[in-house]
Formats: sequence, structure tokens, C-alpha cells
Amino acid sequence: GTGLVSAVCYGFYGQVDPIGALVISSAAVVTAPAGARATMRISNSALKRLMGIFLIIVAPSIFLRDSLMQSLPKTNPTASDGNTADGAKGPGSESTLFERAKAWLKAQPGLMALPP
Repeated sequence: GTGLVSAVCYGFYGQVDPIGALVISSAAVVTAPAGARATMRISNSALKRLMGIFLIIVAPSIFLRDSLMQSLPKTNPTASDGNTADGAKGPGSESTLFERAKAWLKAQPGLMALPP
């Protein structure tokens, strides 16, 4: 319930990438049964260990997220057209957070190669 309400709210302001959401939700629906079966076969201690390893691997992304969010253009709340001070589209337009993040990543030399 709460996740659906949040998705609708974010979608209303143009902050949801519909293709990405469809891909992720489809993958979750397809793989959830296999994940549930796997957790029944793995011991609790092994599952805790795997979760710990996963968190250690993923934790550094918190620092990347902070630098990414600070580098994104800030929305100008007084602009009537929804644009930011540098001309980027604000909430409610076609420009989603994903698109702005992708543009930021393209601007970082050597960070990662993204297709056009």
C-alpha cells in the first residue's frame, strides 16, 4: 500500500522512469519465488553472512549517491515554467532524476561509459 502511494506521488511529479520501473518490477516478480526457495535452503548463519557481504559491497555507493545528488542542478521554486536556473527541466517535466543522473555521469570523464 505505502509503496504504491509513494510511486503514484513520485510519478505525478515526473520522478519515475516508467521503463525502468517496468523492468525492475518485472524482474522482481519473476525472481521472487526463486529467492524465497533459496532462503529456505540456506542456513540462517549463511544467509546473515551473505547479507553482510552484500552490505559491505553496496555501502560505498552511499558516498557516490551524496556526490551525485550535490552535483545535480537545483530546482528554482520561483520559476513558473518548472525549469532550473541552468535551464534544466524541473519536477513534473520530461526530465526525470534518472535522466539528470545519466547526464551527470556522462559529464564525469573516466567515471563510466554510457551509451548516447
